[in-house]
Amino acid sequence: MYIDIANVALPGKMLQHSVGTALAKIRAAQRNSTVRIVFDSGLKELFTYEVENRPDGLLVKIAEPSASVAAPIVAGLLKQNAAKKPEPRQQAATMLPSQPEPAPSLPVEAAAPPEEMAAPPAPPETIAPELIVPKFSSAKTKTKTVAAKLAQEPKTAKAAAPSAQKASEKTSKADSFAFAGYEKQKITVDFFKIDLHNVFRLFGEISGQNIVVDEGVNGTLTLALNDIPWDFALDIILNLKDLQKEERFNTIVISPKSKQFHWPKGATDAVAVTGGEKLEAISVKRRLETPKGVIEAKTLIQQATAAEKSGQLEKALSLYETAFSNWPENAQLASRIASLCLTQLGLNAKAVHYAKATLTLEPANAGAALQAAIGSANMKKTEAAKAYFDLAISGETPPSEALISYASFAEEYQSYNGALALLARHEALFGDTLDTLVAKARILDKLGLSAQAVTAYNAVLLSGYTVPEDLQQFIKGRITAAN
Repeated sequence: MYIDIANVALPGKMLQHSVGTALAKIRAAQRNSTVRIVFDSGLKELFTYEVENRPDGLLVKIAEPSASVAAPIVAGLLKQNAAKKPEPRQQAATMLPSQPEPAPSLPVEAAAPPEEMAAPPAPPETIAPELIVPKFSSAKTKTKTVAAKLAQEPKTAKAAAPSAQKASEKTSKADSFAFAGYEKQKITVDFFKIDLHNVFRLFGEISGQNIVVDEGVNGTLTLALNDIPWDFALDIILNLKDLQKEERFNTIVISPKSKQFHWPKGATDAVAVTGGEKLEAISVKRRLETPKGVIEAKTLIQQATAAEKSGQLEKALSLYETAFSNWPENAQLASRIASLCLTQLGLNAKAVHYAKATLTLEPANAGAALQAAIGSANMKKTEAAKAYFDLAISGETPPSEALISYASFAEEYQSYNGALALLARHEALFGDTLDTLVAKARILDKLGLSAQAVTAYNAVLLSGYTVPEDLQQFIKGRITAAN
């Protein structure tokens, strides 16, 4: 709707003010000697309004819809950004001057309603209400049961996928040492000009492995490291001193990189280092040989991590995948690839593939199940997404992000009771967040339970969380409409 007012001058070429609910935005623009004021509807159709002539101008009254037809509905998870204190709401009465004088000042460059305020897409007609019923279980899910459940060909359906951002949060907290292949006992060392041979003797005592040091290794070391795996500390020292290690039969042989080392072919052969030196035969207690592929994979992982930090995501992915092909037993590496594909590259199919690889190695990995669920949802594979979500929440204490994401997914399919059950479980385990409080109020509003929705909306305002200004305006509008 628009109104033209003649002989009025604006302080600028164009002014606008975001409101929300039935009236989304007011815009004013100069058209020669006339000002046109446009009222943008926040509904699918034009709002109901009345215009009343008054001695001092025009009074425009805009009616809010009832709770059962109100739009837009807040959808998705909210960005918890800091918000300014809202000005008193003036939507019900907007005064327009009828005399030739400057138009009322409106805030310049007011932000448009955020994406979170947009009306959610209608669920497909083929999806019946309450199709999604979450399954809580305190028992550990058996591998065969999960495999059988997820092996079925999933049906596709249209639905907005839940946000993938929170799925990556838990994966990013994984132990970086274990992820890179360093899983030995952690130590704290403080060396000051200590002879290298004594340093390596210490590592032999810590590790319980045989340490053989070539006579060509010499020098001292000053180094302080706190709470790191001993094999990682050893690699640091080797790199600093330009040394190499060869590990086999519970034995680590350390020599300069300039020398070529050969393991004996027979149990009685001597260990040879090119240059003519002979070392005593090694007494083997047990075979603990590190496969060549694993050694190469560790190097590739370090290169991929550096590439990822520098923003070279495609290169990082290629290096990670090559590392995983060399080290297919590394579940944390598979999960890392899934996270990179899901949250950074948008490669949903590949994310699901590596999440499933993680689950093959660790069937009870809730983080990998959540990655697979979100990737499947992004590809509209609803049945697969449901199965993976159920797996993600199957433990005694499901992850917070799994419960919230599953609730959002259930809400998209109008499975409101299932969504509320998931949010109730989250409240019992972790308490309420701004996201979960808003989600509860939104769902009660959609169900037409006005009184309960008002109580839930008031809980958001009184929660103590920082509520963005546009969300405050929406909530106050919904409370006004319900009353």
